[in-house]
Amino acid sequence: MSNRRTSLAVILPYWSDPRFVFGTFAIFFIWFSLVTMSFGRTLGDFLICFFAMVSLELIFNYILRREIVFPLSGMISSVGAFLLVDTQSIWIVLLVAFLTIGSKFFIQLRGRHIFNPNNFAIVVVALAFPELVSPTGGMRWGGQLWLAVLIFTFGLILVYRARRWLVSFSYISVFFSLALLFKTMSINNSIYTLLSPGSQLFIFFMISDPRTSPNSQKLQILFGVSIALLDHLFRLNQFRLAGLFSLFLVALLYSLADLSLKDKDLVKSWKVRSVPLGEA
Repeated sequence: MSNRRTSLAVILPYWSDPRFVFGTFAIFFIWFSLVTMSFGRTLGDFLICFFAMVSLELIFNYILRREIVFPLSGMISSVGAFLLVDTQSIWIVLLVAFLTIGSKFFIQLRGRHIFNPNNFAIVVVALAFPELVSPTGGMRWGGQLWLAVLIFTFGLILVYRARRWLVSFSYISVFFSLALLFKTMSINNSIYTLLSPGSQLFIFFMISDPRTSPNSQKLQILFGVSIALLDHLFRLNQFRLAGLFSLFLVALLYSLADLSLKDKDLVKSWKVRSVPLGEA
């Protein structure tokens, strides 16, 4: 008879983990959304998202991997769902939470999740229940341009620290160049769109996700340019999920291409350590 025991491990992030930078950026959005009526969000909305995603991440990690993981990813994902999903239905919020966390565990290639979790959940739910959910609906800065510029600047610092600035810069450059070239947006509208909360969350949270975006600089540029081109094409056809669905498609194509490129094998996105339960 074997005397071996399966010890329970606690997975803790290092302070150098880029998710802490993303989390700091998210605090600005949470604070502003709760003090600004134009966002149409409440503390109760946030707490539902927060506890649903944190609980699901803890449960899935424990059941599937026999690990207790500090739920930093779930915390950050709750911010995206809280701000980007405009619905009056609690069960829709809970479904978004389940799909967000579940996609990381069950929709994978070579042990890595394919989609940005928030992006996957919002696209699926918005397509399945278009009458019940409106992505990015109703979010406004309330005319406070200085705050929009401040958070945009902080977002640039964020993606630079996460080594994903080329993804965001490529997207911004190509998308707004096309908008001005084809006159689908005026200069003022382009600036307004760029500084809107939905765009900033998309540019600095979703497309620059270190877990689902490329590692190499050339692929980062291609990734951002491809999203911008599809986004513009979908907007010309008045598709309300233009940006979100563009990221969905490009992330899928990148994951399939990476089966041969092996780009994601170059570095490990998150910086974590495993600590036996008795030592945590």
